[in-house]
Amino acid sequence: MKRLPLILALFACAAATRGGDAVAPAETPKPVSTYQLNTKSRFAVAESARAPFVPIGWVKSAGQTVVVQAANVDESAFRLTSILLGNPALAVINGRSYEEGQFLRLPRGSAQLRIRLYRITDGQVWLQYEDKLFAVQLKRPELGDRRSEQTLLLNEDRDVVPPAPPATPVPAPPVEAKAASR
Repeated sequence: MKRLPLILALFACAAATRGGDAVAPAETPKPVSTYQLNTKSRFAVAESARAPFVPIGWVKSAGQTVVVQAANVDESAFRLTSILLGNPALAVINGRSYEEGQFLRLPRGSAQLRIRLYRITDGQVWLQYEDKLFAVQLKRPELGDRRSEQTLLLNEDRDVVPPAPPATPVPAPPVEAKAASR
């Protein structure tokens, strides 16, 4: 009960101090001049001096060139087995799942190419290597001929093929009459 008068007194003090303030008209701010530099800093290194951003002891090797071999990318090297269209769209290529924009991982023995998954569409994906785009179609499993039971056996001496059950019709269960007691 002692808190109620204290709270009421605080509200009364706050209202009294607030009511006494007169709202001052807003003044227009003075324009601020833009900052001008007196001297601009410069960074110049003499030709004979060591560049300050190069590690100490590093020697630039002259005449070393990198030879880039033009790699021919064949779409048959990629096996697209599954596509999930959603957010995000996923594609399973060579047993790994990728999203659009990710780079494909290639086996260690192959050339180090940066092949990017460009677009995933229904039934195919578009891969990008440098400035070339190529499509990889979804591999749908082929239906093969059904093998006979004899070819599925591992060991003909030990595996016994059970005889096929006789084709007898199964009788239908009797239908009971429902009583109309509603």
